[in-house]
Amino acid sequence: MYWGKFMEKKCKTNRLAGFTLLELLIAATIIGILALFATVGYRNSMAEARVAEGRAKVKALAIANYRAHIDYPGISFGNDAISDTVSVVGGSGDVCKRGFAYAPTETWAASCLVANGYVDAMGFGGYFQFKVKGDSEACMYGANSKLGSKYNGKEIYCYDAETDKDTVNL
Repeated sequence: MYWGKFMEKKCKTNRLAGFTLLELLIAATIIGILALFATVGYRNSMAEARVAEGRAKVKALAIANYRAHIDYPGISFGNDAISDTVSVVGGSGDVCKRGFAYAPTETWAASCLVANGYVDAMGFGGYFQFKVKGDSEACMYGANSKLGSKYNGKEIYCYDAETDKDTVNL
């Protein structure tokens, strides 16, 4: 008799200690919804971080463009985008000359800024394209569909080193 009451109490306490299947499904659904929001937030923050990194590169490129035009006032840049491929020959076949070999009407490719030491080769390319404009401006364009339709193929940011003004085009 004593043994039977002990087993009865033990069985009753075991029934109260567990979770039902419905409770487990509700908890899993809530965790799944939270994970979805976290994933979307992470992707958006990564895209914004890449844009912020690109804006810093645009400023460095614009300042390099401005410095090159101070040293060589007659140069112009081709319409090529600067990329990770840096050589002394620009994308349109223009040779990056400087010093005594400089011609006042010379056309440089944007990669000549890197080849001539005006800016470090800091990983241009990938998610964005960078182009120099005029005597002191540089712009960033979306070049990768991983950034989403908000940025892909569009002019995102321009900076003018001479006037210290920037333009955000989103």
